[in-house]
Amino acid sequence: MSELLRFAHHETKGCIFDMTGIKTDIVFSCHRPILCNTCGVEASNEQVASETLDTFSKEILRIKKKLYYRLLDGVKRNPILAISISLIAAFLINLASSYYYDLIK
Repeated sequence: MSELLRFAHHETKGCIFDMTGIKTDIVFSCHRPILCNTCGVEASNEQVASETLDTFSKEILRIKKKLYYRLLDGVKRNPILAISISLIAAFLINLASSYYYDLIK
């Protein structure tokens, strides 16, 4: 455990080894995490193979938020587009339900 704590740092840089003492900063460390230069140099000093560091960097690129949180971020970035899509979907559902109601009636 003490070996892992040597890599941890208090700055929030988006690195996988951020200490994140402020709990609201955890989101920034988990969204597209990286291996910062400081941690990469520290790992090299600890004689971690460069192939291992390259593999690690490629692996952490595959870490993603769950679909719900990615959609939520998209809605926060483009609220007008999200409202437009919702209105169009509601209109189309209303048309389809009216059509099926007429078929049943």
